[in-house]
Amino acid sequence: MGGNTILDLLTQEPPELDNSRQREGKNSDNANWVKVRATDVSPWEDFTLSAIRAAYGDLLVREGPDDNERRVHAEDMTESQCEIANEEAVDHLCLKWCEGVIKKSMKMCAAAIRTRLALDQAEPTFQLRPRDLC
Repeated sequence: MGGNTILDLLTQEPPELDNSRQREGKNSDNANWVKVRATDVSPWEDFTLSAIRAAYGDLLVREGPDDNERRVHAEDMTESQCEIANEEAVDHLCLKWCEGVIKKSMKMCAAAIRTRLALDQAEPTFQLRPRDLC
């Protein structure tokens, strides 16, 4: 495992996923699913690691508390949690992996960002619930 900076947390090795049971066809069962045409999408050219480092580099290298037990580890993900067979499986993966990684990173830099933006200090919250993923 690497260090304990925000960048380390956000770039840690993700779990290996198994999508061998994934169905053919659209990737959502959501009734509001809209097929996006390639002509409606354009590359986000200025969303680069250098742009992110220029804006938040000082925060990305900030060391966090060493609370390894709260970190989500790829090797701790069960085989069933890494199996992507349908939309619900992706929802569960986001709840387990993404929320754990993002929540910890946000807590590590929230006070500095709020100070930089002249906002009142508050405990940051980030929580994905299945209804948020629709």
